[in-house]
Amino acid sequence: MKIFIFTYIFVCIFVLKSFAFYSETVSRNDFQELFNQKGEFTSSLKYDADKSAGSGFRKYFSGSGNISGVLVYHYYLEDISIPGKWRLIFYPDKQERIILTDGYGFDAITLLKNINNPAESMSGILSDNINITDEEFKKIFGDKYGKEDRYIIGGIAVRAELDIHNLQLVDELGYASKFDISYIKTAGKIKNGI
Repeated sequence: MKIFIFTYIFVCIFVLKSFAFYSETVSRNDFQELFNQKGEFTSSLKYDADKSAGSGFRKYFSGSGNISGVLVYHYYLEDISIPGKWRLIFYPDKQERIILTDGYGFDAITLLKNINNPAESMSGILSDNINITDEEFKKIFGDKYGKEDRYIIGGIAVRAELDIHNLQLVDELGYASKFDISYIKTAGKIKNGI
């Protein structure tokens, strides 16, 4: 009888923890101690009406930008009917949205490998693979971590400076930018989990 009760309690705890894992969405609040309120943002980004014309919902921004903040590699579940996926997302230092001179603004940027190909970028974000190599992963998060460590609940985060290239406003993804290891400069301790 005691074994049955112990087993029942163990199974209940396991199920509850699993449910918490699948029901929680990581946000900037989970890594609050990594942010700097006096972060920097320099930008020549500007809405590009010519490039956006005829592209449907996607809106393009010409120019570039450099911004400090926190880069997170985490599990993301938006809808229970869609399989969970992993993504690299960058949260700027400042609490308020970063507002561009033409009125557009963002509070997070998803990093994608193939942002210029809508089919590939959507496929990448909706799968369990963002095509980041082990070598690229270690350049961002250090030799202590590998891609297999992504299964830490809440993901892995590090302070970073990001050069923004090819910024786009993409339906369902929010703001997205091209991923390239040379665009990312990391510093400070790695935080894993929430």
